[in-house]
Amino acid sequence: MNPPIKRRIVIDLTTIGIFWLLFIGFVLIGEGKYDENIGSIIDLSLMFFTARLVQLVAVMNPMVQELVAFIKNRGNSETKD
Repeated sequence: MNPPIKRRIVIDLTTIGIFWLLFIGFVLIGEGKYDENIGSIIDLSLMFFTARLVQLVAVMNPMVQELVAFIKNRGNSETKD
């Protein structure tokens, strides 16, 4: 699934907004029995969005695309020898 860039922006911003609301709720509620669970969700969401950012940069940057193509071609040429 590869939605158009405008739709991806809406999806990502909505998800980021949800996680910010979760974080604000975490800060306002303070101590509670769900602190560890909420902290884990926030950590996982940050890792997810970091990975998405790296993926977006890799897809949009022609230099990275050329590097990936070079590595693929190099791997294919070594198996033919």
